[in-house]
Amino acid sequence: MKHARFAGNVLALCVIVIGSATPSMAHSSINGTTLVVVNQTYPAGHPQGQSILDWVTRHASDYAPRGRNGEVRLERMNHPNPAEPLAPAQSSDLPGPPGKLPEQGAPGEILRMENILPDGTTQTWEFRWIQPSTGHGGYWATAAYSIRLPLDPVNIQ
Repeated sequence: MKHARFAGNVLALCVIVIGSATPSMAHSSINGTTLVVVNQTYPAGHPQGQSILDWVTRHASDYAPRGRNGEVRLERMNHPNPAEPLAPAQSSDLPGPPGKLPEQGAPGEILRMENILPDGTTQTWEFRWIQPSTGHGGYWATAAYSIRLPLDPVNIQ
């Protein structure tokens, strides 16, 4: 039952109303750890959206954006290691404009981006911050990539 409540809380945090180029954020303390979710959506051609696509190109060149004329969505989650609980986050602790994505992250941090093109093609990337056990260095690793084309059988009704 405890796990169901935890999953429900995480799901509730992930369902956030997104405004055009307006950040939405939520944070919750669950068992002493803090989950911070920041969502932003940028309309086609917005400079911050273009900056996100540039960042994706640098960090996942094998899965580069197919186009730059669509809506760009960003979700940034900091789900720290339960062994190292953080104090509840304040809005001042949140990153600056997400279009200026970090070159470094924190253990447990996840970046998820979507590029939704006018023809219905949707590319999704997920990056996780990998930090060595030494605590020095680290990098953003591509954890997942998917592409949904407009004529995918999933989309046919």
